[in-house]
Amino acid sequence: PDWGYYSKPPFVAWAIALTTLAHDGEFWVRLGSPLAHGLAALCVYGLGRTLFEGRTGFWAALVYLTLPGVSFSSAVVSTDPFLLLFWSLATWMLALAAATGQRRFFLLAGGAAGLGMLAKYAMVFWWLGLALALMLVPAWRRVLWRRPLLLTAGGAGLAVVPNLLWNARHGWLTFTHT
Repeated sequence: PDWGYYSKPPFVAWAIALTTLAHDGEFWVRLGSPLAHGLAALCVYGLGRTLFEGRTGFWAALVYLTLPGVSFSSAVVSTDPFLLLFWSLATWMLALAAATGQRRFFLLAGGAAGLGMLAKYAMVFWWLGLALALMLVPAWRRVLWRRPLLLTAGGAGLAVVPNLLWNARHGWLTFTHT
């Protein structure tokens, strides 16, 4: 496992390396995808529970798990299950941060967003969604603006720096290819 690759960020390779520690059969190579979707469903549950109540979280997680795309994606190894895991985790942590004001949730949201960038660079759209939420949700804007948002961005930056350094050492190979 390395901090970057020709066409992808590193997380999918790390997941494969982790799930194949004991055995390298096809089942073990693919195992990370259904595990990531299962964990993403737990994050969707947590997000629904945080924003609404437990019943909403339950139904949201159930709907997520029964989506045809999730079923298909659970059978293949790609960057998408890990992107969805970290996207849902970052969103849940940010909702907890907005609800409680606790710094640890801002940092965890940033760390999850940074890991999402290490899963798939499309995670950058999460930040655009956050900017949109800050414009449209006054309650979030009051809680998240300025210093807390810097904690979130700092947590993400810490996670992404090794991949950026890898790319810099390799002539920005991943970005020029993508």
